[in-house]
Amino acid sequence: MGPSSVPFRGISGLLPLLLLISACGEGPTSPRVNAAPDVLLSSHASAGGETSAAAEFYAVEECRETEARIVASETGGRDGTATLELTYSVFGVCGDGEGLFYYDLSTQGVVPIPPSELFTNPGLQRASLDTEVTVFDEEAGAFGTIRVRATWERSRGGRDQPVIATLDVSGSFLSQQYLTNPITSFEAELTRSRP
Repeated sequence: MGPSSVPFRGISGLLPLLLLISACGEGPTSPRVNAAPDVLLSSHASAGGETSAAAEFYAVEECRETEARIVASETGGRDGTATLELTYSVFGVCGDGEGLFYYDLSTQGVVPIPPSELFTNPGLQRASLDTEVTVFDEEAGAFGTIRVRATWERSRGGRDQPVIATLDVSGSFLSQQYLTNPITSFEAELTRSRP
């Protein structure tokens, strides 16, 4: 069974929209990404650009299907702004659990995060995110806080090389037995816009 009922829109179609929103000064602006553990995204910040890390995930494990999407963006370096948008769903695909949702989590749109929690290296070879964020679980009808850890890494050879991302989520209300951690992307991007 392929990715579920949520149609895949692709990351590249979402990033221009986020950039337009940021350029207009409406809504949240950006998050942090990490490549080298101590290199903050700031080399482009004074020029007014935005750095984004995005990925789509899909996995089937032990009769459970996991789908996730994450977009983290950053503008203005250490003194700037950062944002995150996340969806994460786990549901049954066989046996008695077929069609049963274990979790259907989302940030309910783009939310601000501390800029210090998103890092990237200046060459956009690697990025990482380690933050806590409030999500709404459609299945439980309740809000909860989860820890989101993600990494992006580009194959050696330049910005035109593919990016692989991993995502790990945890939270006190989440049962680890139903989660696939870490999950690896089937599509990922690291981009930087110029003002």
